[in-house]
Amino acid sequence: MAVLVPGHRHAIAARLAENLAAPQDDIVADQLRDPVDDAFVLGQRQERVAATYTLGVAAFDVRADQPLGANARVVAQQPIERFSQHQQMVGRQPVVGNDDTVVGGKGFGTHPHDNMEITSIPLEGDLEHKDSMGNVAVIRNGDIQVMSAGTGIRHSEYNKNVDKTVKFLQIWVFPNKRNVTPRYDQITLKLADRKNKLQQILSPNPDDAGVWIHQNAWFHLSTFDKGFKTQYRIKSNSGNGVYAFVLNGNITINGQTLGARDGFGVWDVAQLDIQADSKAELLLMEVPMQI
Repeated sequence: MAVLVPGHRHAIAARLAENLAAPQDDIVADQLRDPVDDAFVLGQRQERVAATYTLGVAAFDVRADQPLGANARVVAQQPIERFSQHQQMVGRQPVVGNDDTVVGGKGFGTHPHDNMEITSIPLEGDLEHKDSMGNVAVIRNGDIQVMSAGTGIRHSEYNKNVDKTVKFLQIWVFPNKRNVTPRYDQITLKLADRKNKLQQILSPNPDDAGVWIHQNAWFHLSTFDKGFKTQYRIKSNSGNGVYAFVLNGNITINGQTLGARDGFGVWDVAQLDIQADSKAELLLMEVPMQI
């Protein structure tokens, strides 16, 4: 089974950090919440938020088309119409994503997470990270950052530069083990190793390639030349699905044509047949369909 999420109505949420505080201000601590019971909440200093949220391949829409006042709270739990027919099949699925753009000198102030596996994938610029475990780091394209929030952490993310934009993906995965000791890890991968290959960036195994998390999940990044073909075989035999997100270019997966920023959720299949219809960049996220 499959569902297509075209363009920026994809199941990776869009967050624009434009009017948020400068790094010295921690003003959004109570306005960014894990999406366990409520949808993503962001309302501060008149920013606009238009976000589509997903748990697995079912999505929820945060409708905030009007400017939000200070301390505004937006909670949306209404399914997007195109996904409603799938929700009884998928249940409560374990992944939420953010497609973030942060203008110079701005960012997301200190905010809490618990019992969540958080993976950040920088696409452009320098993203500065600080957390309550004492970690201070800057991540760039080619780096992969992971945190197990476990019993609880607080962290912030800011664009280190005032004259450049930061773009990054942040994926939140519900863990298969609760209340673990919080941890942080960061690695740098060779961009050349994803050229016409499926480069593994995340798995459940600490001894495997990439970072690891407390969940039966695998992520891969790839950059393809036009005409390149490959296959991705589902790694788990316990009913995982795959969410494919096209970062750039045009790709066909199992006969479905996809463009830049399109998402494609697939489940109840053994493999994906992938063809690059142009130069393209792809993120594959294999996750359990239910917690």
